[in-house]
Amino acid sequence: MAVTYNIKGTTNSSFKIGKQGTGSAELQTIQSPSSTNIVLAPGSGGLVSINSNYTIPLSDGSAGQLLVTSGSGTLSFGSSGFPQDMGAITGSTSTFPIGTAPDFGALSGEDLIGQDFGDVSSAKGISELSADTTPQLGGNLDAQSNNITAVGKLEVTNTSTDDSILITSTEDSSTAAPVLTFKRNSASPADADYLGQIKFKGENDADQEVVYAKITGKILDASDGSEDGIIEFAHKKNGSNNITGRFRSDSLQLLNETSFRVAGGHAEFGVLASDPGGTAGYAKIYAKDESASAEMFVQDEAGNVTKISPHNEQGEWEYYSRNVKTGKVVRINMEEMIKDIEALTGKSYIKYE
Repeated sequence: MAVTYNIKGTTNSSFKIGKQGTGSAELQTIQSPSSTNIVLAPGSGGLVSINSNYTIPLSDGSAGQLLVTSGSGTLSFGSSGFPQDMGAITGSTSTFPIGTAPDFGALSGEDLIGQDFGDVSSAKGISELSADTTPQLGGNLDAQSNNITAVGKLEVTNTSTDDSILITSTEDSSTAAPVLTFKRNSASPADADYLGQIKFKGENDADQEVVYAKITGKILDASDGSEDGIIEFAHKKNGSNNITGRFRSDSLQLLNETSFRVAGGHAEFGVLASDPGGTAGYAKIYAKDESASAEMFVQDEAGNVTKISPHNEQGEWEYYSRNVKTGKVVRINMEEMIKDIEALTGKSYIKYE
């Protein structure tokens, strides 16, 4: 049974030391008089013994520092605790615009010092946050109408074949939604500037990363009021990057020996009001309205035109050609001509089915 002794000279009955059976003294209560402090003054080495030895710093640290341990009993002020990798985080919607209910989840490793986070609620979102691990996003981030700004790249990794990013709109009008927008906010936009780009990457059999295909937006004409754009397609071809086509505002171009193929179908050509005119380095095939009928023509680089749908208004086989140098147009009724040849030779050249 412990024996309790009052300290001589004190009038406070609560200040007592109890004697244990081993002979050591047990301090039960230390009570400070009103408006005074209780001072614990370690020696010059800063060593305090509380169950085991702790060396405490003898002077205060800097503003915002934490009291951290070396793991072997030495305490010091430092900034190596949480947060390590978050950067400057404030409650302002312009610098950390996470809305009013951003769904931050359980924080482990270090207690969150929350003065600068603004309004943070819910219990899901960041699944783990510690001083020694990379924060992992898991759950919902309610960005509302604010922005998420990344100085570097924002990377999403998926270990399954499910959607890596799913954007859903519940708006029920006929207006397009959801909308994915790429904007290059250039201070000096110019013709031929490249804009947003989608890359399709994979690996080759040497375990090397390869961009196999790209889709790119491009400015054709940046002039105010007469802007034109391009969608450009590129593919890896024989190990090298190759622009295979451009869908311009005025034409669809197949480039760098990319062929045109229609498998199991047919191609249709809308009629032009007149011949398109010659272009250096190009020949053309097109449809043109002739006597209220769509007819097929070819045009060489010089602008000479030949009709390749060989029928006239009477349904007879006709050869048509217009020469831009002489200005002459030739129309030959091939059926009549061959009939005359047959009459002269006695041979038959036309077979009707």
